[in-house]
Amino acid sequence: MHRLIYLNCRQDRVMNKKKMARVSDRELFSELFETPIHPMLIHVVPPFVNEDSPMFYIQINGDAIWKWREIYSRPGIVFDLLQQSILPLGYELMESSRDRVGNAVATSIRRFWQKIQDITDGKRRQRKKAETWIRVVVKPDEIQRTPDDIITELNKRCENVEEKAADLYDKMRLQLAHSGKEFQEVGKKQQNRHLSQIQ
Repeated sequence: MHRLIYLNCRQDRVMNKKKMARVSDRELFSELFETPIHPMLIHVVPPFVNEDSPMFYIQINGDAIWKWREIYSRPGIVFDLLQQSILPLGYELMESSRDRVGNAVATSIRRFWQKIQDITDGKRRQRKKAETWIRVVVKPDEIQRTPDDIITELNKRCENVEEKAADLYDKMRLQLAHSGKEFQEVGKKQQNRHLSQIQ
């Protein structure tokens, strides 16, 4: 009986520690998310048409990597921050790539942090951070969305709006024909206003 109570208490302590760790992780993630990385400090290079390699390359500046130095031991949070950082660029990673990509970036962060620690001069440190870019290889099947996908989606939406506008004008023309009135073509401004209402 006493052993069972002891085991239950021990399990409760372990669960409480895990809950506290998750809360701490969320708070840390929130703090970093409130000051996102500038888009100029992170690039996504798509595969070149004239090259055989189908890989994507995410390039992250040393200033951004230094900002993430406290979470290199948390690959999951690293992945979430990376995901949030590339969304404004039109890219999104597959959730299935979380472990591999998160660990790859976390390892790069740790290595860069160790190199910076060896530099004692403040100006040299700052220059090293500004001049360094780490590169993460991303496989094509790890990419959920690209800017091309967004453009295609927007074009489809525009086509749908134009089709709806054409249907609307056809219905107006038929209604006026049944009432004995003539249909008058509207100007561009009014057409745009109608399109905005449809959208």
